[in-house]
Amino acid sequence: MRNQVTSEARKLLTTRSVWGLLAGTVVISGLAAWAVAANMRLTGPIGLAGLPGFQEMMALVPAFVLVLGIRSYTDEARHGSLVPTLLSTPVRRRMIGAKVAVAGLAAIVFAVAGATTVVAVSSLVLSIDGVAVTVGSIGALIWLLAKVVGVCLLWSAIGVGVGMVVSHQVAAIVGSLVWLFALENLLDALAPDLARYLPGHAGMSALGVEAYGTLGPLTGAWVLAGWAAACLALGAGRFQRRDIA
Repeated sequence: MRNQVTSEARKLLTTRSVWGLLAGTVVISGLAAWAVAANMRLTGPIGLAGLPGFQEMMALVPAFVLVLGIRSYTDEARHGSLVPTLLSTPVRRRMIGAKVAVAGLAAIVFAVAGATTVVAVSSLVLSIDGVAVTVGSIGALIWLLAKVVGVCLLWSAIGVGVGMVVSHQVAAIVGSLVWLFALENLLDALAPDLARYLPGHAGMSALGVEAYGTLGPLTGAWVLAGWAAACLALGAGRFQRRDIA
């Protein structure tokens, strides 16, 4: 299994689009942090864990992780490298496990990069405005980061599963983003009691975004984990039956 994980890691690190996604995560997180911090009206010192809107500023990072997970499979399907991969690793479930593991490790990097950018940019903007920013509670800060990492891990698994189900890269990425940013919001307007159990809403609840917090962070995390398990199971089942040639 270690050889498969090493192979998948090399594929990931030598793909330019992955570095582009990471750069996009940093840029979007920084812009969100700047926009939120610039409109804060604070008079006293504030701890890093108490930054208003921290969860909202991190809300777009899972979308980048989702695309990363989708590409971990669809890049190979698109370029035909699945054949040599399966020749070296005939047991398909090992290949799936390696892809999920490497996508998860990458998701942790994306989550830490996004959170670090948000904290750094927010602290800089607030300091310029004369607001003292302190470290505050280390435990609360670690808990915030843990939530972001956990949600990103689940979204990376969903991405791998969606990629295996759809296989076509453009359709998988565009369809997933349309679902997240358009269809779920439409369903939220039409059937809010149903929409809160959808993956996008569950992920927001797990992060603690109040607008989507009807499930609560823990319940949202469990619902999102259920979606991740379902996507992986469906994707693995389809991949196991697919003829690769």
